[in-house]
Amino acid sequence: MPEELRNEEEEAAFELEFSRMLQESLDSRKTDRRPTAFDVAIPTRVKFVTEGDNGDRAAAVGEDSVAFALLTKRGNKQQLKAMALPKDSQFALSTKIKQEEEMEEKQQLKRLVLNYEEKERE
Repeated sequence: MPEELRNEEEEAAFELEFSRMLQESLDSRKTDRRPTAFDVAIPTRVKFVTEGDNGDRAAAVGEDSVAFALLTKRGNKQQLKAMALPKDSQFALSTKIKQEEEMEEKQQLKRLVLNYEEKERE
C-alpha cells in the first residue's frame, strides 16, 4: 500500500511539473514574433507598368542585375513595376536559392512518383 501511495504522489508531482513546463512553453511562444511570409504568385499575363517602359524589359536588365516585379496596390488597383536589382544583393540571392530548392524538391517528387508508378506496373 505505501508503494501505491508513493507512485500516486510521484505521478501527481510529474503531472504538476509537466503542466508548468507546458505553460512556460506557451508563455514564451506568446512573446515570440513570427515573421509573416507574404508569398503570393505574380500573375504571368499582367503587363508591367513603368514610366518610360516601351515593353522591352530585357533591355533594362544588364549582366550584373536581375529583373524583379514589385506588386503595389492603391485602393483596389494593383500594379506591377519592373525593377532591376544587383545579382549580389541579399534579396536576389535568397530568391535564387529558394527557387533552386523548390526545383530540387519538385524533381525529387517527380522521381518518387515515377519510381512508384514503375513499381506498380511490375
